[in-house]
Amino acid sequence: MNQPNDESTSLQQRVTALEKAVGDLQGRLATRTPARVPRRRPTLTLASVDPGQWINRLGIALLLLGAAFGFKYSIDHGWIGPALRVWCGLALGAALQLASGRVRQSRPGLSRVLAGGGIACGYLSVFAAFQLYELISHGAAIAAMSAITLLAFAIAVRSEDAMVATIATIGGLATPFLLHSGSGSVAGLVGYTCAVAGGACAVFASRGWRVVLWTVVLGGWPVLLGATDQLGRGVTGDAVVVQFSILFLALATWWLSVMREIMSAEDPVRWKPTSPGLGSGLEPALFGSYGDWAAQSHQLTLATPVVVLFASTLAWRVGDQPSGWIALSLAVGWSLAAAHLRGFSLETAGRLAATHGMAAAVMVAFAMSLLLGDDAKRVGLGAEALAVLGMAWRSQERQPATLGHLLFAVVSALTFIGLVDAVHADRAGPTTAALADLAVVAMLAGAARVPIRGAWTPVYFLAAQSGLLLWFLRVLQPLSNGAAWVTAAWFTNAIVLVVAGLRLDSASLRTAGAALMALTMGKLFLVDMATVDALWRVVTFLGFGGALLGLGYAFPSLWKRDEAGPKDDA
Repeated sequence: MNQPNDESTSLQQRVTALEKAVGDLQGRLATRTPARVPRRRPTLTLASVDPGQWINRLGIALLLLGAAFGFKYSIDHGWIGPALRVWCGLALGAALQLASGRVRQSRPGLSRVLAGGGIACGYLSVFAAFQLYELISHGAAIAAMSAITLLAFAIAVRSEDAMVATIATIGGLATPFLLHSGSGSVAGLVGYTCAVAGGACAVFASRGWRVVLWTVVLGGWPVLLGATDQLGRGVTGDAVVVQFSILFLALATWWLSVMREIMSAEDPVRWKPTSPGLGSGLEPALFGSYGDWAAQSHQLTLATPVVVLFASTLAWRVGDQPSGWIALSLAVGWSLAAAHLRGFSLETAGRLAATHGMAAAVMVAFAMSLLLGDDAKRVGLGAEALAVLGMAWRSQERQPATLGHLLFAVVSALTFIGLVDAVHADRAGPTTAALADLAVVAMLAGAARVPIRGAWTPVYFLAAQSGLLLWFLRVLQPLSNGAAWVTAAWFTNAIVLVVAGLRLDSASLRTAGAALMALTMGKLFLVDMATVDALWRVVTFLGFGGALLGLGYAFPSLWKRDEAGPKDDA
């Protein structure tokens, strides 16, 4: 009776085993054969740019060109007079503004282009009314241009349009030159420039468009630098106004950018992070972020004091000594700014404080190069470079280390050129320049001990040793039998390196000492044999031989081997 049930149970077991085998086989095939990923078809787009943006810009450009050609045709045929031409230009600008407002919600890209074209029409119409047709006075033209600039700023803020704000900034800064009549004052020029710059920077503070800020920087500073050419010597009212304008533009660009970045880090909802503001695919190429060096606040922090120093020197027509004191004053100002930024508990503020410290160090370098003599200048720059490297080691920042390396490169070049030139000098013994050279060599040796990132330790060590060898040549070579004194000094230096390498278990120091000892032996046989007196040759060979025997005898006791292995640093 149970036979059918047994057969059905056996059949179910076989079916279950077969399904399990099929599942295992499918799993193995899935493991061995990777899933095919459909290939993406290559795109024909050359850049990640919205084609509509370029179509809009091309359209507004053709429209303005068509209007210009129409104006010229009507002028050639005498259809409209000068006044009507100006009114037609203003009407076209107003029509473009109305059209921009109509399509702002549905076509924001087209709206920005139309608004920019309308503002440009307004500027060109006022320019034509004053310069070409003399329909209005200079004061009326300035008032009209100022009104257009203010209107453009208001439209830009209301419509969130960075292009209009940029055009307004360019038009405002260009107004004194577009309406130039051969008269006017320097104070009026720089005052108007600062007013336009202040309005544009207010727009930047509100909306964070970097294109507006950089338009002020690249347009405002040339105007102020050009104004300094109109100044005479001595303390004059115009010079004072220009100096205040220089400080105002520096604060309106550099310090505003810094404080806005701090406020954006504290409250990103109220103060939105800065953006390029161009609204095109060229933004990554023009304003791409490459760490701190690409941020506008860091760039302005480093560039502004140099520009202020240059502009102030031109404004007052002063020489090196007053310029040095100006540089030192700027160093103090940037140091105070760095101290203020360190009071914020923000990583952004810490990076900005480090950049301000670098700018202050650069100003100190300028001050020393202008105030001090050549020898004191090299010592001061070397001390500053060593301090900057120490700051880089403590903060683990790459930028201060780069500045320190650059300063040391300048100091080393100046020092080594002087050492090479003075090797064959007749004057023996230490001089002021020789003592300055030795101080620089000591600072290079100190830089070799700063544990900064990168393979800079052997570079500084090699520079310090090369400088020390040249220094011995400079000081000892002019003495009687100077070649022997130089060889003795080099040999002593080699012994010191070898002993230090043994005591510190540093393979690099031992290798350097051995190489210097080989160099000294080569000099002993190739140079000293022909130039040193016979008695000195005897003393030199006996002394060197005894020193080497003593070193060999003390070698086992001097070598303090480290169980972890020899060190490779110098």
